[in-house]
Amino acid sequence: MQYELKYKEKLAIVNERNRISRELHDTLGHTLTLLITLIKSSRINIKKDTEGTEKKLVQAASIASEGLKQIRTTISGWLPDKLNSSPITTEINKLIEFAKDIGIEIDFSVYGEERIVATGYSDVLYKICREAITNSLRHGKAKKVTIVLKFFQEKIQLFITDDGIGCNNIKKGFGLIGIEERVNDMNGTLTYGTTGDRGFNIHAKFPISKEGFR
Repeated sequence: MQYELKYKEKLAIVNERNRISRELHDTLGHTLTLLITLIKSSRINIKKDTEGTEKKLVQAASIASEGLKQIRTTISGWLPDKLNSSPITTEINKLIEFAKDIGIEIDFSVYGEERIVATGYSDVLYKICREAITNSLRHGKAKKVTIVLKFFQEKIQLFITDDGIGCNNIKKGFGLIGIEERVNDMNGTLTYGTTGDRGFNIHAKFPISKEGFR
């Protein structure tokens, strides 16, 4: 029994360490990608567009502040309050607001009635979108991202595509592995890749129990 208790304790420690590593990777990756893009843009335009540069720097400060808050939330082990109270469509639109002034266009469409009540579904949808936007900027050099969220009677589907350089030889990093783990935790399925010569697409599908909907 002592061995079993020690094993469970070690397993809990490993799981918590993995959770923190995964969350920090996602939060820091997204925050730093946006900040780097804004800083580069500000350096280019600082002399010819002082007012626009000032707006970008204000946005950079806001992104840094939000990132710090999420890092503190991750370390404490709590989910962000916003995902407990705000509709997931509202949170995705906030991601889009952060990204719209750094040279990337995001088209977001919603089909069906949003009825999520279980926090887990909102959390994983938000983080898939955040990771996808980050990768589209950092790796894909994309100029446009399309996000489609569909609500059905017993399932949710999320489609994300970009017009970036694509990747036919995918080497899964911490980000994609983290997405896969989150989707699996919600009994969902995930596919991703490049179709043709350019672009990257992600498709996630989740079965929803009656307890998961209003």
